[in-house]
Order: sequence, then C-alpha cells, then structure tokens
Amino acid sequence: MKIFIFLLAVTVVYGQHSHSCVHSNHDMHTADHVIDWVIREMDHNQDGNVSDSEIIAEFIISFDTHPHDLKIDHDEFVHRWQNHYRDVRHFAEYLWLHMDTNHDHVLDSGDLTAIIRDMDGDLDGTVTTHEFKLWMEDLYKNCKTVQRP
Repeated sequence: MKIFIFLLAVTVVYGQHSHSCVHSNHDMHTADHVIDWVIREMDHNQDGNVSDSEIIAEFIISFDTHPHDLKIDHDEFVHRWQNHYRDVRHFAEYLWLHMDTNHDHVLDSGDLTAIIRDMDGDLDGTVTTHEFKLWMEDLYKNCKTVQRP
C-alpha cells in the first residue's frame, strides 16, 4: 500500500509539469544526431562558426510561417521543430521555453541576442559550432529549469 501511495504521489507531482525535458524523437534519433543536424543546417558556409545571421536564418526566418513578421510564436516553433527535427512535442515545448529568454511569448532577435551571448563561452563575440553544440547538449542532456515570472 505504501508503494502505491508513493507511486501515486510521484505521478501527481510529475504530471504537474507540462514540458518534458526528457529527449525523445519520433524517428529514434539521438540527441547528438539532432544537434549535429541543426548545426549542419545552420552553418551555411561550413566555416566552423555559427554567425549571428546564420542563427537568425535558422531560428527566425525558417521558422516564421505567419505572418512573416520575424517573430516566432510558440505554435510556429513547436510545429516546425517537431515536424522537421522529429523531436516529440513536449521536448520541443521544453526547447521553446529556453529560447523565449524574455518570456514575451515570441522568439525574436532580442531572444537570439541573449542566446548568442550565452553560447559564446570564450566571450570573443563569435559562436563556434563547438560552442553551439555545447549549448544544445546542455539543453538536451541536463534538463535545465526555466524560471517564469
């Protein structure tokens, strides 16, 4: 009986969190595979650096489906991430929470500026593919918590 009550309590507590940070992919791709896929698509000139414009092109321009205002809402992001990279919806929502850095319910250049600063580990003003990969791995493997106001 005590085990049943414990499992019920765990289920209730876990069930209160609507965004899962446990990576799962519809096509069974690993986190490393998806991260490498994102990098390949983002680094257009294959120079080993991810420029601000490449990050904007990947996360703003390619995700902006309506009304092409260069602001990505939750549904645009989750739909594109889930359908393109094939991660499950809850994980795409978890990523959204980390990318909407100012919590205004849109992903725009302000969010990306904050993300780029966070990615730039050596503070040289340039994000290498290695720095981008480390940032993504941190999200995919370490289950970061987002504090919402």
